Amino acid sequence: MAPNGGSIKYEFVSWEHIYELALKLAAEIEKRGAHYDCIVGVSRGGLIPARLLSDLLNLRELYVVGVVYYLEAGRRAGNPVITLPVQGEVRGKRVLLADDVADSGDSLRVAKEHLRLAGASSIATATLYCKPWSRLKPDFFAETTEAWIVFPWERMEFTLEKVKREGYQVLDSIGLDARVRDALRELIAHTRKSLNR
Repeated sequence: MAPNGGSIKYEFVSWEHIYELALKLAAEIEKRGAHYDCIVGVSRGGLIPARLLSDLLNLRELYVVGVVYYLEAGRRAGNPVITLPVQGEVRGKRVLLADDVADSGDSLRVAKEHLRLAGASSIATATLYCKPWSRLKPDFFAETTEAWIVFPWERMEFTLEKVKREGYQVLDSIGLDARVRDALRELIAHTRKSLNR
């Protein structure tokens, strides 16, 4: 969220653009001659970027660490906390820590400290996006943005929150492709029926 508390600009990104950003990240990592023993993805947002980097950098060791910070778009839950310790052995390893975005940088900071305490010999950070106000600038990032990025893997979550607050008419104003909007509308209706059983 913008530190000045102004209104949030939302940007929906496609799967294709995500892959382009991952390619850009991998190329930058290779160009700098950086080598890692494993990748750790920050759950939930960093899981897909971590998997893409695992493929592009040919790193087979891929682990997860759980960090919770955001309750919903633009609303933080106090301080980030580790909800799932790193699922894999990182002691003595050079770790690439991957996430989707460095907004405040606090989630990355907490995850990085967790990995340090778990014995990682070095930790570099990589994100698809970095906000200009992030207190922790990732070692590698593909783009800088001030927008609230709505990733393809979180559209349902984002849309449900917006519909809850603003009603179904919001689906017509948030910039979704008509087919995606109609499919989400149908899925939301089904989800609401299931929850009311």
